[in-house]
Amino acid sequence: KGFDPSTVKRLQQELIETLCETCSYLGFQYENGEVIQPNCSTQCVCRYGLFECEQRNCFTDGPICDITSDVHYKTFDQHRFTFRGEECEYNLTRPCDSNEFYVAVKYTHDDNIQANSISQVKVVLPSQNLEIVIGRGEGGTITINNDLIPNTGDGTVLDLAEVRVVRSGGHPYIILTNDAMTVFWDGDSRVEVRASTRWQNKMCGMCGNYKMML
Repeated sequence: KGFDPSTVKRLQQELIETLCETCSYLGFQYENGEVIQPNCSTQCVCRYGLFECEQRNCFTDGPICDITSDVHYKTFDQHRFTFRGEECEYNLTRPCDSNEFYVAVKYTHDDNIQANSISQVKVVLPSQNLEIVIGRGEGGTITINNDLIPNTGDGTVLDLAEVRVVRSGGHPYIILTNDAMTVFWDGDSRVEVRASTRWQNKMCGMCGNYKMML
């Protein structure tokens, strides 16, 4: 007498689950149910030997304010200027009429170049009692509310309704999901703040007022 088809299917599934309990990616093994983020916009979960992946919104669409080599600024409106800060913190951008969030850079003295350089890029959400800091160093260090987060490679570091922090391509990104803004620093020579068009003519700080008047 043969097996009932449903029994055969159940035994096959049990065999698959037994033989394929882990997934492999770039030589690393991941347990069933473990989540990885190969890049900023892709999230995958291990399902019995295979990764199931989905695309996630990562980068905000909109103009970029950037700083290169610590001193060369370009605003949302594409205005360029040179500035090397004193040993203090400077507001890069924030809503002019609210304390919803702010993005700041901190300059400290760098003995290697005998001048001040950017040592931190900070995103603060006061209503959430949340402070996220990217620090200088290869790939950028990540500190959340004064807790240093170990660098375990690309993937999601923090995933809340208001903000996500991910590593992609070895670098950290802070994504303000509700506020449609993305902040990036490679820990060395380039800072980027990308803002959605919803913030046009509403921003204050060194990144400019975002009037889009070139």
